[in-house]
Amino acid sequence: MPYIKGTATDFGDLLTQVTAWTTDTAIHGDDAWELMRSDPWPRGTILKAKGLNEENHCYIGLLPLELQVGKTYKEWLLTHENLGKYIVWSANGINKPGCPFTLSSGNNTINVRNDRLNPDADITTYILAAPEIVAKNCKALVFGVFKQYAANLNWDEQPGAISFGDIGLISLSSTQGGVNRKIRTPLYPGIGYPGMGMDYTEPKDGFFQYWATKDANRLTVVIQNGEQWDLGHAGLLIPYHSRMQYPFPAVAAGSHSGLILRGDAAMGETGAMVDYTYANWTLTRGMPPFAGVVKDIRSATSQVGLCLPDGSWQFFANWLQGASFSGSSMTLDKPVRPANVDHYIKPTCISLENLTQVFPMDDTYQLEPLELIQDVEASKNIFGRLWGMFWPSREIYRHGEARINGKLHLILPNSYRGRPWYIYNGTSGMRNMDQLLALQKEIDGYNKQMNCVIRLED
Repeated sequence: MPYIKGTATDFGDLLTQVTAWTTDTAIHGDDAWELMRSDPWPRGTILKAKGLNEENHCYIGLLPLELQVGKTYKEWLLTHENLGKYIVWSANGINKPGCPFTLSSGNNTINVRNDRLNPDADITTYILAAPEIVAKNCKALVFGVFKQYAANLNWDEQPGAISFGDIGLISLSSTQGGVNRKIRTPLYPGIGYPGMGMDYTEPKDGFFQYWATKDANRLTVVIQNGEQWDLGHAGLLIPYHSRMQYPFPAVAAGSHSGLILRGDAAMGETGAMVDYTYANWTLTRGMPPFAGVVKDIRSATSQVGLCLPDGSWQFFANWLQGASFSGSSMTLDKPVRPANVDHYIKPTCISLENLTQVFPMDDTYQLEPLELIQDVEASKNIFGRLWGMFWPSREIYRHGEARINGKLHLILPNSYRGRPWYIYNGTSGMRNMDQLLALQKEIDGYNKQMNCVIRLED
C-alpha cells in the first residue's frame, strides 16, 4: 500500500501527478495502472485498474470541473444537441420526441414544430428561463468507477457510469402561452459524482499539499489547502458478499457532493444548486462518515455512492439538511436523520457523543471501519467497508499525519478544524434558554465526533 506526498498548483496539476504515480511500474509493479486517456472535460481521465480479487478490470475516472455563474451551464445547455436531448425531446422536458426546433439567437426562446414529419405543421414557442445550476464560481475534481472503457464515449457515459434520477436540483422553468411549467434540470457532465472542491480563485497561496494512496484497485487522494481539507476516493468496496453475489462492488466517495440548497420565495420552492466553495458549510460538504443529502428521496446524491449487487448505483447518507421559508427568507434547517434514503454509513449513523475514551495515550484510537448499510423493508444488508477509511474513537486535538498502532495515518477534520455540525439561525421559534442550551450541547457533541482517518501504510 504505497503512498505519495507532494504539492500541486491546481486540480489539473494534481491529476497529472497522481496519474504519473499510479501508472509507475517501478513503484507499483504488477499493481501499476494503465492510462487509457487524459483529455479535457467532458472526456476526462480514465485509468485501467485490477478487478475484484485482482481478476478482470475496473476503470477509475477523475474529471476536473470549472464552473462559472452565468456562463458554464448556460453555454453547455443552450446548444442544439443538448436542447434536443434534454429539453425538447425528453419526457422530462417539453416531450416532443424528434420534432425539429430552433433557438432564437441571443435569447432563450425555442420554436418547436409540432409534427416531426410534417414540414407545414404549426410552431409552438417556449420561453426557457435563464438556465443556471451554479450558485457560486467554483472548481472541483470528481471521482468515478466504470465497468468497461469505451474510447468514443465521454467520461459520464462510460459503461457502468451512474445513471442519475432526480437528485433534487432546483427546477428549470418554461413558459408557453403564458403558462409556466417546471422541467427537470439536466445534469451537467460530472455533477452528482462525489469529489473535492474549492473556490474558483483558490488555491490562495498558489499551491496545496496532497497525499495519495492506492492498491491494485482503489485510490484515495487527500488535499490540504490552508485550513481546508478535502478527499476523493474511487475503486472497489471491501465486500462482505462472495464474488458470485457481488461481481462489481464499485464505490465513489469524497468530501463533497457539490450541492447546496437554494430557494425561490415567490414560488415557495427549494432545490439544490452547485457550490463547491468553502462558503458551503452544509453537510453535503464533509467527510464520508457524515455524508448528507438535500432532499429525503432515494435518488438523492451524497458524498458516498456504491454500485449495488444488482448493478444499480445508490448513494448513502447519515444526514438530511432541508430548508424552510420565513417570509421571503430561506433558512437551512437543523440536520435530521433521513427517513427515505434507507442507506447509511456505520458507525456514524447513530450519535456517538456519549462514548467514553478508555485508552490512556493521546495518539491511541479504536479505529472503526466505515461500513455501508442497506435498511429497506425488502432487504437488509451490510455490503462491506470502505478501504482505508475509519472513524476515530475519540475527540481529536491534532489533525494531519499521525502514527496509530505504529502505522502512518492522516487524521482529517470534517473539512476544517472547528467546523460546526449546525449553525443555529435563531428563526425556529426557540426562546426558552433551556432549549437553546440543549441545542448548543447537541451541536458541541456532534462537532467533536466529526473526524475521519485515512490509512497511508499497511
